[in-house]
Amino acid sequence: MEAFEQITEDDIRASVSRLDFNLQSMTRDEFADRLVGLMKGELMPKDVQGISDETMERIYALAYSAFSAGRIDDARTLFQFLCANDYLSGRYWLGLGACEYAEEDYASAVQAYAMACLTSPGDPRPRLRSADCLLALGQPSSAITALREAVELCGDAAEHASRRARAEKLLGVVEASLAELAEA
Repeated sequence: MEAFEQITEDDIRASVSRLDFNLQSMTRDEFADRLVGLMKGELMPKDVQGISDETMERIYALAYSAFSAGRIDDARTLFQFLCANDYLSGRYWLGLGACEYAEEDYASAVQAYAMACLTSPGDPRPRLRSADCLLALGQPSSAITALREAVELCGDAAEHASRRARAEKLLGVVEASLAELAEA
C-alpha cells in the first residue's frame, strides 16, 4: 500500500476525468470513488468493475463444473479470474489449487493453498491439500506441519471427521517414514 500512499484521491479523480472509454452504468465520479475504495482496501477489483456477487457465484459454478468435467484449463482460467477479482475468498483459491494439483504443478498448488489458508484461517482443507502437494514435492517435514495444523483445525467437528481421520492417518505414515529414515 505504500506505493499508493503517494497517489492522492485528487490524482485518481483527475486521471479518471481524462479517460476515454465507456463506463457503462457508472458515472466517472462513481468509477473514481470505486478506485479510491480499491486503493484504500475497502473494495475488491470486482467491485470496481461492477461485477455482482451473483455473477461471481455463477462464474464459480461454471469453474466448478468445468473442473468436475475434467476441463482443467477452462476451470483454471475461471478460478484465476475469480481469485484476481475477489482475492479474499478462500474457496476460489481452493479451486485454483485443485486445478494446479490436477495438472501436477504442485508448487503452484501450494501457493494457491497458502492463499486459501490466509483467507480462510479456520478451514482445514487447504492445509490437508497442501500436505499432499508438499509430499509430492519431497518436503515431508513441511507436510507434517500442514497435517498437524489440519488435525488441529478439524477438532472434533462432525463435518471434518473424515478430513481429520485422513490427516491423522497420513501424519502417522509420514512420521513413521521419517523415523525409519532417521534410524537407517
